[in-house]
Amino acid sequence: MVKFPINNAVYQWLTGGTQNGWVSLPTTASSIGVTPVNPNAFPRMLWTGAGANASFIFNSQDLVGGAQFTFAASYNFQNVFDGCNGLADTSSVVRVLYR
Repeated sequence: MVKFPINNAVYQWLTGGTQNGWVSLPTTASSIGVTPVNPNAFPRMLWTGAGANASFIFNSQDLVGGAQFTFAASYNFQNVFDGCNGLADTSSVVRVLYR
């Protein structure tokens, strides 16, 4: 689990579904869960979708595919982002919350 302050692009995605492709996440993100976040998969970028691709990806890098870089995703166009906390995974439940 991670927490971070959201910027305007993330807020618009969460509240209105606004698509902006890849957006940067604040550098003040921190790991707060019982299971530490894999350093290779620590989310620094968020895919917010583009056009018909309404999926999301929390990834350590933009445009770099691979489960080892994926924190969480619902990307349905390719299976390259099928990961959870840096491990190959297609079945874990993902919850995205904000307050």
